Amino acid sequence: MNTHKKITLSRLFFKVYHEKKSGVVIIKDDALTIKIFLDNGLLIHAEGIDKDTALIKEIGNRKGFSSDQLDILLQIKKNDPHSLGKALIDHQLISRSAWEKYLVIRAKYHLAAALKMDVVKLGFTEAKSPIARISLVNRNFFELLLDAIRDIKDQAFFKKYIPEKQACFEKTDKGRDLEDWITLTSNEHVVLSVIDGQKTIEGISTATDLDLKDLYQIFYLLSFLGLIVHVKKAPKEKSGVDHMEIIHLYLDFLKILEIYFRKEVGKQFDTIFDQCMKELTEKGDKFFQGIDSAGEPLEKVAIKISERFSNLLISGETLLVLSSSLNKLIYLLIMRMNKTLGRRITEIALNEMLKMMGYAEKYSQDSEMTNYIRGNLEDYLRQVGA
Repeated sequence: MNTHKKITLSRLFFKVYHEKKSGVVIIKDDALTIKIFLDNGLLIHAEGIDKDTALIKEIGNRKGFSSDQLDILLQIKKNDPHSLGKALIDHQLISRSAWEKYLVIRAKYHLAAALKMDVVKLGFTEAKSPIARISLVNRNFFELLLDAIRDIKDQAFFKKYIPEKQACFEKTDKGRDLEDWITLTSNEHVVLSVIDGQKTIEGISTATDLDLKDLYQIFYLLSFLGLIVHVKKAPKEKSGVDHMEIIHLYLDFLKILEIYFRKEVGKQFDTIFDQCMKELTEKGDKFFQGIDSAGEPLEKVAIKISERFSNLLISGETLLVLSSSLNKLIYLLIMRMNKTLGRRITEIALNEMLKMMGYAEKYSQDSEMTNYIRGNLEDYLRQVGA
């Protein structure tokens, strides 16, 4: 397993993306050289693997071209490959929208191939792109990279990086910052939320009903992003549940709600969340007083609530008091979701939260707390369905 290659490639990708570099990323081994052209955070072109010949032959078969007609297109590709798109569109052999879709598919194919290269030399050259406007991809580089990983079907590739189904992973501190700008799918978010350094991949497969083949892909993606790291041995579980575990459980609930809200209303979620926080403050909830939620990541809100609760422990406060306050916030958001997005989406979100309770094994150590949280969610589900 060439871990050094994976880490180096991911770091290079992170660097050029975050610094909004314009130029060419070069990935090279003994057999192949792939070039990824970037412009201020956008992937604009990828080359190194001949996908155009297959496209030309497919068009030729569909149009019933003779060998001479096919040779004309192949010669255009050979002499000036960057002009192929214009020639195909001008001769009405492909629509502009179909050509643009092909450019994205070709770019993702090159990114996936780059990730699979074992022994590579990496480089970056700042330069302007020589690519014709009609052949520019113009897609967010990192979004395209994640899509390329999700499209990979090669299980042998993923297993190079994921040791075995009994392996355990834990989250990294880096992940808290990355989640502010990386959009994970629902399954990826669920898997990330249950990774705790204790559960094995096989155990997570059983708990989430996700196939191992899907999990290997998700674990590779999360590992590539630096959101998780492999741990050799699972540590012993702690007895009981501390207040940070409770806060992080509710943080996972909040993230589920945020995903569904943002999908429908976008940035308006920030206003909705802020209004719910203010409503709690107006009712005198001590855990939310003095916290400015506007534009602040949920993780930072959770840390502030934790600090507030830690200060109150000396007065004899219990976890139930903390959970009650967090429940109020969840309730307000759910009722707002039901009003804004409708019953169906709200029920889906609540069922996903209940499902999370089902495989959050560490919370089962405190049956009183588990029953309290689950009971509230079930009550909200009944209210929404009434």
